[in-house]
Amino acid sequence: GLAAFDRFHVRSPIEPFAWVVIGASFSVGWLAGLGEEVGWTAYLLPRLAPHVGKSRALVVAGAIRGLWHWPVLVGPLIGQVFSGEMSLGAALLAGGDLDGAETCCRKALRLAPDDARAHNNMSAVHLTREALDDAETAARDALRLAPGLAEAHNNLGAVHLAREALADAAMCFREALGHRPGYAEAHNNLGMALYGLGQPDEALVNLRAAV
Repeated sequence: GLAAFDRFHVRSPIEPFAWVVIGASFSVGWLAGLGEEVGWTAYLLPRLAPHVGKSRALVVAGAIRGLWHWPVLVGPLIGQVFSGEMSLGAALLAGGDLDGAETCCRKALRLAPDDARAHNNMSAVHLTREALDDAETAARDALRLAPGLAEAHNNLGAVHLAREALADAAMCFREALGHRPGYAEAHNNLGMALYGLGQPDEALVNLRAAV
């Protein structure tokens, strides 16, 4: 209980400083809130009231205030929905529900059209469908937004591998490993590409690294 916690509590040497930081943060937040309140009620309302009346001024000021805070209120909600669609899409893809996975990817892209991970997930769905042109487009979109995204390099390499463009595939898998050393899937794919290129020794090294 609390008694046990108090008994074994060890005072940290930085604890006094932590309390100073907490107090300063509270003070700054309180002053910022107070300044905003003064702006809405002491500045805006007296200037609106003569034009629209007191009651309407309150409504208009409230609407403006709501719009002002809208990004703060809605932004986290959109982020949660986006994360949910990404997670669900990945789970559905792993379970073989390609239609459901694609629907989730499209919803995620509507929420965050510049998110490289969402484009990369769409690429993975298209790869599983063997829609190689669409998979390549989505992977390149992901790389345009995040050139260092190893998974997108791997997906683009998988497109080349499926087309039997082995040299291009190997280059993409090496790029993926350059950004994410130890990436097992990229090692495995690189091993297959190198074996097809007639480089069995290096292929074996990468296949072993994938295990």
